[in-house]
Amino acid sequence: IIALEFGGAFHHNMYLNFIAYYMLNLTLIYSIVEIFNFGRFMNLETLLLYVLIYTVLETFFKAYILMNHIQFVIKTFGFIFYFGYLTLFFIIDVYIFPNTVGFESETLFVVFVGMFVVFRYILTQLIKNIMLRMR
Repeated sequence: IIALEFGGAFHHNMYLNFIAYYMLNLTLIYSIVEIFNFGRFMNLETLLLYVLIYTVLETFFKAYILMNHIQFVIKTFGFIFYFGYLTLFFIIDVYIFPNTVGFESETLFVVFVGMFVVFRYILTQLIKNIMLRMR
């Protein structure tokens, strides 16, 4: 599955697009962690802040890569994004929330990021298709 999003995925307004991505990330991160029992969040505030930090960092990461290294994205078939997301989740988990967010094991952490990327892509495409039909 290869897809590049140069503009807003949900809305042309960058603030509304950010809020939509935040809500989608929040829903998916919490759902995957809870349904598959990959780990735990200490409390609701930790979860909300964790997802906010991830969404902000991801937005900047994606913009930087697409503006400066598009040829690398094409050569790696988009896998640079998976490794970037894996790195972002790792940094947030280990350095920002060391004792308040816990994954059961390193393997489950890698599986979580993979599932998150795939499910988010599928849901984003479904939402876009629904929005196109409503026009």
